[in-house]
Amino acid sequence: MVHWGTVIAGAVGAIGGVGATLAGAWMNGRSQMAGLRLGIAADNDRAKVAEKRRIYAACLTALSDDLSAAIRRETFANTEETGKYGAALLTALNAVSELQLVAPSEVGRCGGTALVRLNHLKHFTDEARQAFVRALVELTKAMRADLGESPLTSDVAPVSSNSDVGESG
Repeated sequence: MVHWGTVIAGAVGAIGGVGATLAGAWMNGRSQMAGLRLGIAADNDRAKVAEKRRIYAACLTALSDDLSAAIRRETFANTEETGKYGAALLTALNAVSELQLVAPSEVGRCGGTALVRLNHLKHFTDEARQAFVRALVELTKAMRADLGESPLTSDVAPVSSNSDVGESG
């Protein structure tokens, strides 16, 4: 005679085992998807930081190139240097515009201020040069803070703060 209790218990056990296996596989799939999402988010964050670094470096380079062109224009005062200055100014303007598009508002504000201060260097007075250097330092600090880098120390200053910038011998 068939003992129905044993058959039912065996069937319930088998169904429970299959159910537990399916539930485990489903949970494992969810866990893998969550891990994949986290990995993708981390990759996106790294890509955003890398793009900001590129934009920030391009902006600082453009401001430096504009400063160099302004110095050459002031020193040589010829049409060729004036044209180079105009091109450098346009490049700096575009770089600051791109900066203001992707950066936090504080970084964008500092970039705009640095560009304005740079354009006030028409005659390279000490006051105008110091205002530009202060603006450049503030811009660099804001960029570093946004990128999560350590702040500038007092013994580190941007290249443009050298005392001979804008002075003609």
